[in-house]
Amino acid sequence: MPRAIHPPLTDFPIALWTMSVIFDIASFWFGPVFVQLAFWNIAAGLVFAVFTALTGIRDYSKVSRLSPAKKAAVPHAMFAVFAVLAFGVSFWFRTWQMDAPRTPTGALVLSIIGVVMLLTAGKLGGNLVFHHGANVETVKIPQVVLTEADQPTTSRFPRPGKPVDRPPPVTPRGPRDPTLHS
Repeated sequence: MPRAIHPPLTDFPIALWTMSVIFDIASFWFGPVFVQLAFWNIAAGLVFAVFTALTGIRDYSKVSRLSPAKKAAVPHAMFAVFAVLAFGVSFWFRTWQMDAPRTPTGALVLSIIGVVMLLTAGKLGGNLVFHHGANVETVKIPQVVLTEADQPTTSRFPRPGKPVDRPPPVTPRGPRDPTLHS
């Protein structure tokens, strides 16, 4: 299984649940078809959330105990769990009101709370990737030695036979946390 499977899986619940709220709001103007669309988007989001959570737990278990990312992952997970609970309860409410002409207010409020929780979890997850380097793999770039034939004519390039120094890969917010990777 690829190492960084959790981050791309998160896109599905985020997109599906965000669209469900848009469909909920549209149901007030365009009727029950949007109630059904929102219902099925929430259902699909719940299915994807299971796989997303399992891969998140797998990634969490691989983070070193001493890493600051271990501590930062807890609020990320908590907001994600609360979002799943909010959408789960909203889904349950909707199963009893599938024939409603528009989305019931309680289900809509739960979905909006769920999206706020979900976006907060996403922000914290982005912090894990871009600040702590969680699930970021870097490739060591080998030094390149130029031969006489490869040497350009301008003076800004090194002399033949001298290695070309390349800067190490850097994440957008600083160096990776070396305790994240085994």
